[in-house]
This record gives sequence, C-alpha cells and structure tokens, in this order.
Amino acid sequence: MAATVAVIAAKKREEIFDRFRELGAVSGATAVSQEKLALGKNPMFRIQALKGAVVKTGDDKFYLDEETLARQQRFRRALVGSLLVVLIGIVLVLWLTR
Repeated sequence: MAATVAVIAAKKREEIFDRFRELGAVSGATAVSQEKLALGKNPMFRIQALKGAVVKTGDDKFYLDEETLARQQRFRRALVGSLLVVLIGIVLVLWLTR
C-alpha cells in the first residue's frame, strides 16, 4: 500500500516538473503564471513550492529550480538506499538467528 502511494506521488511530481519543462519555465526570466501552467489546485504543486523545487517570482510567476530538484532527488535516493540496507540487515539477522 505504501509503495503504491509513493509511486503515485512520484508520478504527480514528474507531471508537474514535465509541465514546467514543456513551457521552458526553468529560470526567473522564463517563469510562467500558475494559469499558464494549468495545474489547477494540485496539492503536489504547493508541496514542491514549499520544498523549493518550484520557485515563485515577485510578479506571481513560477519556475522549476533544476538544481534544487536534483539535490532533492539525490537525497531521496540516498534515503531509500539507506533504508534498503537497514531492511536487508534486519532480514539477514532474522534469517541467521532462526
């Protein structure tokens, strides 16, 4: 169940990022309005804005900060990798002690 939710969230994130890239909104100079993004009231849009991957300019336009996004993705991969190592360790200990 949790894996399904994670996959859905990842898909929603990628849809948002793809939309910015389609419009070329990847810097303050190329930022676009929320209306032009046509993402509606997508909660994932708001989450990404809070995390800093989506940046709001002074004139109420938005762009995708690719550097921040890459940093978030590296962190996410490192976290998942670490959790996987811990999980494998637990399974190994349980298997060896049975």
